[in-house]
Amino acid sequence: MEPASGKRPKHALPQQERLWPPSARPFVAFGVATALAALSLLWTVSDDHNRPPGTPVLVPPAAASPSREAPPASPTSAATRASLSPSPSPTRSTAGPSRRAAKVDLTRPDDGDVLFDDDDFTVEGNVSGLGDDDLRIFIFDEDDETFYLADYGPEDVGGDGPWDIRSTGIGTDFGRDGDTYLVQAVLADRSCRRSLDGLELGNDRYPDFRDLPDGCRVGDQVRVEED
Repeated sequence: MEPASGKRPKHALPQQERLWPPSARPFVAFGVATALAALSLLWTVSDDHNRPPGTPVLVPPAAASPSREAPPASPTSAATRASLSPSPSPTRSTAGPSRRAAKVDLTRPDDGDVLFDDDDFTVEGNVSGLGDDDLRIFIFDEDDETFYLADYGPEDVGGDGPWDIRSTGIGTDFGRDGDTYLVQAVLADRSCRRSLDGLELGNDRYPDFRDLPDGCRVGDQVRVEED
C-alpha cells in the first residue's frame, strides 16, 4: 500500500517500467516473433500430416525469367536452302536444226491474164529458203475442183532468187472459154516428190488429183481466164 501521504517512495518505479524495462523491449519483440514463427511451422507440419494423400501443396509461382530475343535466323533458312539446292540440268533437244519455211512469190502470169488453151506459157517468180524441196506447177480447175499437174517435170531452181518453169498450159478438155483457173506454184517435199515421180507429163497428159498429195504445199497462186 502506498503511504497515506500519497507519495511513492523514491525507489518505486512506474508499473510499466517495472514490467518492461527499456533495455528488454527488443528481446521481448524478438521472442514474440520467434514464438509466432514456431507456431506457424508447427501448424504447417501438422497440416502436412493431416492433408489427404494426393492433395497438392500450393507453391508460390517461380519468378518468370527475363525474356530473351529470338536467335537470329541461321544461314540454312528456307530461302538459303532453295538457293543451295542443285538446279536441274538443261534438257538436250533431240530435234534437228529448224529450217526456215520456204517463201514463194509469183510474178508471171498476172491475176486476170487471159491464156489460150493448149498453149505452153512460162511461170516466173521468186523463192527463198527452198532447200531440198522442188517447185512444181499445178493448174486448179475451179469449176470441177480438180488439181492438174501442168509442167514437164521437176527443174533445178537453184538457191534463193528468181526462177522460171515452163508449163504445159491449159488442156483443151479442161472447160470452155471464160472459165477461170488458178495457176499454182507448189512446194514439193520428199513425200510429195514420191507421189509425183514417174508420172507421164506433156503431150496433153495432165495427171489429176482431187486433193494435193501429202507433202505438196501451195506457195503462191494467181487466177487466170481461159480463151
